[in-house]
Amino acid sequence: MAAATVVVRFLLLTMPVAVAALLVLFLGAGGGGSERAFHATLADPDLYAGGVYSESFFADPGDYLIRFVPNGDSPPSLSITIEGPAVSFYGEYALQGTLHDTGISEYYTWEYSGPDRVAVPAAQPLTVTVDPRGSTDGSVSVSLIRNQAGGG
Repeated sequence: MAAATVVVRFLLLTMPVAVAALLVLFLGAGGGGSERAFHATLADPDLYAGGVYSESFFADPGDYLIRFVPNGDSPPSLSITIEGPAVSFYGEYALQGTLHDTGISEYYTWEYSGPDRVAVPAAQPLTVTVDPRGSTDGSVSVSLIRNQAGGG
């Protein structure tokens, strides 16, 4: 009986987080009218060279939304730098958990607070650098989503 209770409790705790993560990935940051231009799932300390993760990609002009899929093991704070010929962006982010009590279970949802937009004035190569400030064991997904609707 105790094993069944543990399994049910585990499912009740993890399912809302998994569903939220899937919705963000499939719907993007504002539903329709957006396009994911960059995505990295950082779940392995070996992905960080010198303590940071860095990747380059080519970006079209537009307004980009910065989105995360964190969990309770994600880095407690991190910074993101986005640089290109006409773009210089730096943002600091803090992980915040919100407790939800359904009456039969409790679970947390997680989000990073910090700047959530970067403007790209012209088509150009960009380099995204994620610095987890030494916390490379927890996982987090980072996306830049081009907002084609214009308003966000």
